[in-house]
Amino acid sequence: MAPDPRLAALARITAQIASGKVCDTRRRFLEGRAYEIRHQLMVEGCLHDADA
Repeated sequence: MAPDPRLAALARITAQIASGKVCDTRRRFLEGRAYEIRHQLMVEGCLHDADA
């Protein structure tokens, strides 16, 4: 079974935010998107609170 592409997207988003090279507006957008992805994965049982 191939890894869930949302995990890779979440890693990319987290890396972009951590780099500090994004403007505030972009950072807020990315944080919102990361929240949505984490929520989807938790609802589906693919991610647990300890993993996030």
